[in-house]
Amino acid sequence: MTSIWEESFRKGVAAFRVSNFEEALQCFDEAIQLDGTRYKAYDSRAAIYEKLGRPKDALRDSRKVIELAPELQHGYARSARLFFDIGKYSAARDMIHYALERVSEDVPARYRELKVLQHTIASAISQSEEMKLAKKSPAKFPFFKLPVELVYQVFDHVIPSDKLFPATACLVSSHWRVFTLSRPEYWCYLVLSRRHPVRKMTRWLERSRNKITELRITSIETVGNLSPLISQMALSNVSSLIVEYLTVDWKVVAPQLHLLHTLVIKASSLPQPSVLTALLGANTGLEKLVLGTEKSWERLSAAIPISNSILLPKLVHLELLGPIDVAGLMSDLRVPALVHLYLYGTLSRADYIMEAIHPTPTALTELSIRNCIFTTARIVRILQQLTKLEKVEITLHGGDMNLVVDAFSQIRYEEGEERLTCPLLRCVNFSHSPNLGGGPIVRFVKSRMADIASNMGGGHPGYCFAMLEEICIDHCPRVDPSVAEWLRERVERVSCVYMTRKEMQGGRFM
Repeated sequence: MTSIWEESFRKGVAAFRVSNFEEALQCFDEAIQLDGTRYKAYDSRAAIYEKLGRPKDALRDSRKVIELAPELQHGYARSARLFFDIGKYSAARDMIHYALERVSEDVPARYRELKVLQHTIASAISQSEEMKLAKKSPAKFPFFKLPVELVYQVFDHVIPSDKLFPATACLVSSHWRVFTLSRPEYWCYLVLSRRHPVRKMTRWLERSRNKITELRITSIETVGNLSPLISQMALSNVSSLIVEYLTVDWKVVAPQLHLLHTLVIKASSLPQPSVLTALLGANTGLEKLVLGTEKSWERLSAAIPISNSILLPKLVHLELLGPIDVAGLMSDLRVPALVHLYLYGTLSRADYIMEAIHPTPTALTELSIRNCIFTTARIVRILQQLTKLEKVEITLHGGDMNLVVDAFSQIRYEEGEERLTCPLLRCVNFSHSPNLGGGPIVRFVKSRMADIASNMGGGHPGYCFAMLEEICIDHCPRVDPSVAEWLRERVERVSCVYMTRKEMQGGRFM
């Protein structure tokens, strides 16, 4: 039987090559009757039906090829062509996808042929959607009349400023969905929260082709179900990682991260100091670092010698929150480009932390110290070195803030020149300072006013300074209301909120 089948099949192939389709069809029919388990006979007969213009019969045989040889591309590729020919573009798109999955790039000619067919199908789908929309309301959707290349440029312009735009665009129309799903780079930003994190992560990994570059995981009670997917993710591509309110096995995750420019960890517990040090050392391109925890976090060993400290030359934003021994951490780092520093409720004194920074952060333009302990004399000495500071926030401090505020209006003589502490200050916030009075605030504001400063110095002041634009002194009970009125006449934006029992429902803004 095998020899008879082979003879019938050989005759059918020979007849097909000379375009004798009727004879070829008879030979393949005979071969299938002899042995209906060989996919080649069905595939060849499908080719005959395709040539004879009988697509339904060809699709039936192609389906049989898929049934007998699902691991091969033959049945899927022919089905894609046939569905395309009869105008069923969605089915054609699915079939060509399955065909490409079964063709290796090691066979370049066949692979290129299928890729061309895929592109043709995608173009047909786009044109079909455009025609449908044009028929419904041609004046309503002018966007879809734009060339495909121009639409891509529009999307490329919007997505950097709105990372969630691709998901929204998919809901607008099937036309937009085709656009967004065809570009893996649109799906590189992934946010996982309590709402269906596993399903979302699976879809984004597929759509981005496992090239997530920005990952944010927040408010997930457990990462147990995500662990298998995280282990499959190519974390080496991640350049921005934000982890909030959950615990991560950093010993597994940290060694895979090498391209970070943003690292935000706000968790119940931070990585072990040795793991964190190794993580920072492997990501010297960091530009933003945020560390926050609710539990006490201390270094396990003495400070690393300065010769072995970690250099982060691009770090401009540093934010430390919670009971962290940040003075010890900062002794291990060198951050010469630091511009923004935020300290919130840290375990170490704020002045100790800033003194531990190598080198002295003279490039700082923004400093925020909230609910931190510090020694007044030391913090003043540090502030005097921050000549580029433009915005300062020192709040929730129960000590003597009068001396700190007075320091901003002091004129020092160094190297024969008059120098004002932080001369470029534009915005200040001294809120929640129960001991702060109105006198230091008035003197501070006067030192930043050209007409008054000249009178104070007996002529034009010898120092340069910026005009104050904003001052906030909310919940400072010792500041007289008349001070607030005086400030409003001289500073562009003033916030002075008094809270009494009678006004507890809605404070009084001045």
